[in-house]
Amino acid sequence: MKNWKTLAEAYGLGIPESDIDRLAVPLDGLEEAFRRLAASFPPDTDSAMIFEASPQAK
Repeated sequence: MKNWKTLAEAYGLGIPESDIDRLAVPLDGLEEAFRRLAASFPPDTDSAMIFEASPQAK
C-alpha cells in the first residue's frame, strides 16, 4: 500500500497531517479494490484505453 502522507509531502500538496490521516483510510480501500480488479484482467488484456472525443454536432 502507498504511504499517502509521504506522497502528499513529496508532491508539496500542503495538506494538513490530520486531513491526510482522515483521507488515508478510504484511499487505502480504493487502492486495494483497484489492485484486485487489475489482477483479475487476463495477462493479454491491453491496459491502455484510447478515447477520442469528437466535436459535438450542432
